[in-house]
This record gives sequence, structure tokens and C-alpha cells, in this order.
Amino acid sequence: MAENESTQENFKNPRFWIAISVLLISIIGIIAIATIVLLAAKETTFLETAKTVFSSILPLLATWVGTVLAYYFSKDNFESANRNVREMVNKMTSMEKLQSVSVSKALIPIKDMVCFRLSVQKPDEGKVFLKLDLLGLLEDKNRNRLPILDQNDKPKYVIHRSLIDRFLTEKMFTSAAPPATPAAPVDPTKLTLKDMIDSSSEEVKKFLRVSFATVKETDTLADAKREMDREKGRLDVLVTRDGTANSPVVGWIKNQIINDHATV
Repeated sequence: MAENESTQENFKNPRFWIAISVLLISIIGIIAIATIVLLAAKETTFLETAKTVFSSILPLLATWVGTVLAYYFSKDNFESANRNVREMVNKMTSMEKLQSVSVSKALIPIKDMVCFRLSVQKPDEGKVFLKLDLLGLLEDKNRNRLPILDQNDKPKYVIHRSLIDRFLTEKMFTSAAPPATPAAPVDPTKLTLKDMIDSSSEEVKKFLRVSFATVKETDTLADAKREMDREKGRLDVLVTRDGTANSPVVGWIKNQIINDHATV
């Protein structure tokens, strides 16, 4: 689509037709002159004339072609350099915009957050069922990520739905495969958050530990973005009273909030 639009713009640009015309007229003119000179030359001097003509004509042709090509290539290089400069300026401007926005003004307050709190009935990960408690809440609220808070609203994890789906799928396929020794089939409704954490790879366990960053309300969105970017795949920043994971959550900054405020 962009290529077609660029081609149409070239056709509408007078400089495009001037360049094509100059190139064609030059080539045709040079060929015509060379032909006339060679035909007019006597047989005895034909070889010398041919050498003279082509030693004069070829550099001229190369100069014209080189001029036209240089015009277009220099234009592309200029546009590419200009685009890179604009991207750098936009990036700098984006950080400046984020620097001017306080976390307190952009966060989702805890009263509006879709999250899962541990409770007296479900005091730890071993009592939190993946399908009933977490997937059920994610599906009901149409969300893909879910903060897990303890009974005092301190942050523990931000669980991604993709991790739960992958774990449940792996368990179902494992239980469906013919075992070497008979074993009871896995009931996915009985699998807990603790089961997923204990059975996960070291990479997943590490991600669960760093799945969110923390900042305080007086920080800016630029601070939130820097903290979020410290870990690969991190998409969330939880706002706590003192900016650490050891104090209660007061709000949530998603990556989309940062992206929206960074738009220039």
C-alpha cells in the first residue's frame, strides 16, 4: 500500500518526469551523435574515429546516468536520515511527556483494579485454584493479566493468562499420554497456583518474581517506564505507598497507560 502511494507520488512529481526526460534525451542524443559520426567516418580512419567517439561519449553518458541516480539515492538517504532524526526526537519528546505526568494522575486506583486478594479462606497459593479462582475472574472481566495481592494488599505476582493456559494444557496432555506406570488422571479444576509455580521452569519462576515493578505515587510515568523496562516481558507497574513491594498497593499502571501518555 505504501509502495503504491509512493509510486503515485513519483508520477505526479514534475521532477520525476524531468529526470526521466533528461535521461532518455541524453541517451538517444548520444547514440544519434555517435551513429552519425561513425557513419561519416572514412573506412581508413574508422577505428580511430570509433575510439575517439566512445572515449568522449561514454563518460558523458555515465555522468548523466550518475547524476540522475545520485538525485534519487541522495533523496532516499536524506529521507531515511530525516526519519531517523524524527524518531529520535519523538523518543526524547515521549520521555519528556512521561516525565511531566505524575503516577498519581494516571494510575488505576485499587478500588477499580481487577485483582485477586488472598483471604482467610484462601491464605496462600495452595488454596488458589487456577481454573475456578484465576481463570474464572480473568474470563469474567475479559482480562489477560491479574495482580495477586496478599491479605494486606501487598503485591505478590502479576499472573499472565497465557502462563495459566500453557500450564493447564501441558498437564492435560501429560495426563492423556499413556503412562509407563498407571497413575490417577489430573483433574485441571484441582490445580492450584502453587502447583503451577512449583512445576514451572526456572525461566517462568524468575518471570513470576519480576513480573511487575513498583513505584510510589509521587513518581512520574517516566520513572514507571524505566522500572518496567528493567525486565524483559514486564508489562505492569504496581504503585505502592512507599514505592516498594513491602507496602500496600494503591494503584496499577499498565503498559498501555504509559504508551498512551507517551504518544506525541
